[in-house]
Amino acid sequence: RGQVMFFAGIDNARFRRPVLPGETLRLEVTFTGGRLRMVKMHGQAFVGTELAAEADMSAIIAEERLPG
Repeated sequence: RGQVMFFAGIDNARFRRPVLPGETLRLEVTFTGGRLRMVKMHGQAFVGTELAAEADMSAIIAEERLPG
């Protein structure tokens, strides 16, 4: 709570199949490491049980600042 995550980068992206309108896309993201405020994750996108895409991602965690 009180923190936000900013997308920082993507590596090893693989698109296995197109996702069509009306299909349900399920995203699964696993923490794979990190240090200080940088985190690394591996994400997979599924349609049903079929893998549609996957990638390694990084993000930066920062303190949330409210306007004003």
